[in-house]
Amino acid sequence: MIQENSTDEHCTQTIDELIQALSENKHDHKQQAHVLVRLANRIALEGQYTALQSYLNTQALALDESNEHASLWQERKALEQIREALDEMDWPEIRQTDHPSTKRRKIVAAGERALKVEEHLTKATPRVLSEQTKEQMNRLLANVQQIQRLAQEYAENFTRTMEGKTALTEFMSFLNEAMAGSTALEHVLPSYTEEPVSTDLIGLEQIKTRMAQLQHYASFMQRRQEKGLKTTDPLALDVILTGNPGTGKTTLARLLAKQYYEAGLIAKPDVIEVHRGHLVGEYVGQSEEKTMQAVRKAEGGVLFIDEAYSLKREGQSQNDYGQAVVDTLVSAMTSDEHRGTFVVVLAGYPTEMRQLLWANPGLSSRFPASNRFHVDDYSTEELLKIGSHMAMQEGFLLDGSAYIELKQRIHDEQVDESFGNARSVKQIVSNAIFHKSTRTSTHENDVLPFILLEGEDFKREQIASSAPEEDLRELVGLHEVKQEVLKVIKLAELQQVRRERGISIPPVQFHAVFTGPPGTGKTTVAKVYAQLLRSTSMLKRGHLVIASRADLIAPYVGQTATQTRKKVREALGGVLFIDEAYALVNGTSGDYGKEAVDTLVDEMTRHNENLVIIMAGYSAEMQLLLQANPGFSGRFKRHLHFSPYTSSELYEIFTKQASKAGYELAEDEGDEIVNLFPNEPIKDNARWAENVLNEAILVQASRLAEVHTEVGMLSDKELATLTVSDIAAAIQKQSL
Repeated sequence: MIQENSTDEHCTQTIDELIQALSENKHDHKQQAHVLVRLANRIALEGQYTALQSYLNTQALALDESNEHASLWQERKALEQIREALDEMDWPEIRQTDHPSTKRRKIVAAGERALKVEEHLTKATPRVLSEQTKEQMNRLLANVQQIQRLAQEYAENFTRTMEGKTALTEFMSFLNEAMAGSTALEHVLPSYTEEPVSTDLIGLEQIKTRMAQLQHYASFMQRRQEKGLKTTDPLALDVILTGNPGTGKTTLARLLAKQYYEAGLIAKPDVIEVHRGHLVGEYVGQSEEKTMQAVRKAEGGVLFIDEAYSLKREGQSQNDYGQAVVDTLVSAMTSDEHRGTFVVVLAGYPTEMRQLLWANPGLSSRFPASNRFHVDDYSTEELLKIGSHMAMQEGFLLDGSAYIELKQRIHDEQVDESFGNARSVKQIVSNAIFHKSTRTSTHENDVLPFILLEGEDFKREQIASSAPEEDLRELVGLHEVKQEVLKVIKLAELQQVRRERGISIPPVQFHAVFTGPPGTGKTTVAKVYAQLLRSTSMLKRGHLVIASRADLIAPYVGQTATQTRKKVREALGGVLFIDEAYALVNGTSGDYGKEAVDTLVDEMTRHNENLVIIMAGYSAEMQLLLQANPGFSGRFKRHLHFSPYTSSELYEIFTKQASKAGYELAEDEGDEIVNLFPNEPIKDNARWAENVLNEAILVQASRLAEVHTEVGMLSDKELATLTVSDIAAAIQKQSL
């Protein structure tokens, strides 16, 4: 295992084991190279094992020549070698008047320097250099090789070769050409400074550009000052950052403070981080006092207010003192005493922050448009980089299977606005490290189990439950419904295989209409449908949210769309089951049902692959609903009809429910009990059978109480048996 006192040789041996393990796991070379480069970067941050860094990057390039980071490292090493060669270009001064022994010593020294220059130049990798650099380097290399050759000849035959001035003049001309060549090479070498690698700034291209502009601005203003020029209107530094949770707004505020400080724009890089709880008081005057305390504390640096929109929200009571904070802050930002002594950074959700600024024009005017940045959600690739970096910080590496599983976990988590971006990824990685610890023996001698995270570590723990497909088959009756659902699931399974193999997937919608009378199993099938779609990765959560007209339609103008969207957000990643959906459109004047339908259409489009809606109700009424919006009916391709249960199916439902409740039917009365169940359709179907069971249990209790005054003397058999008379009485009562 790589420890603080490990040698380069020991580290190299460990890395060879790592490469071998990655190869055995059949991960592609690009992935192996990426792992090695990440480890090299981590070692570079520790400032140790220089030889190991070189070895890692060389191995990475051998695996993947297109690896950008390893190529950049190679370019740096090439430039370092060239500059070291140029540093050796300090030739001894040889004069004609020197004593012959002195001449010989200086020529030998020049030859030795030429050899060192040649060694450095030949180590520089030509393929990563520009053509012009290669040309100048090759000229210089040829020149120093000539110096080396002549120096060796002169050293071996000094008396003969140095008899005249011609030989020395020739040697000196090569030295002069070498000096000119080194100057020419110096001019074409790219200027290189160490790239500030900050994984805190993965993505965020707009803000990176702004930071670079600030650096140029600071340099420009410094040059103006040196020339005696003054600026009366300083640059506005106050910033607004908007974005979802976990997009790095707090980290970004700290980096901005550091950038401002290094550019000489503020006196110190300190960030005072506050939120509503730090600023809003409980009585008149306290909010102003707390706000000014924060301002004074932030002088010379940055005041960062997270979730700033909470200071003043629409609908807050008159007794809320958030507005006092806003007014005090604006006053401090514009006052002669505090203006320019501190920088304000406000952060929060985009919509809420816009509302805050609209409601407070004085605050809005302090933040020019150029200083308002929206931090987008990270892309999947960026989140993978962040996850890799977080694992590296904890001393772990991800193998190829870990990247695949991490990507899947990220995909599963990205359901709605609650996804925490980098915050969620950090939690996933932390859980993976925990699972790794539970799977690894502490007596393990091999190093890899202690540093390598694998796909198995990232897999979500499966909650023990029956297979949804088996649950579907166990449902009584519904033969045609089962066949249709299984067809859909087979389609979903094929889609999943196509995705895994990188084959394009045609868009498929799984929205459905369930028609049929109450009690025919529509809600139960909807739950199984959701679980089946989750098991095939078509849905990320697979939960069922049941809604009715009252859950979607509000009593006042403008509230229905909001209420409907709220219910949709609750169902994201699963199935929204709208029971008696036809009630959404009742045809009465002033009803807001059409608004609910229109909102559902919008949400189905917006969350195309993250939401399934099932509408249930009577057949005729459902047709009227589907016609309420032109785009509505086209989104429901699957229509499943649930027929009323037959008498034998009702009997089977009854016996299954009785068994689950701990009851059994009298063995010698089976045929009689079957005949009790009506052949004509029953209004409530399965619910009717459940009601009959509940009533039969009450009848049985009365019967046993009449026969036995001491119920404690009853046998288990008597307590568990329902007779034909119990059930007949129950059915008769349900018929009333």
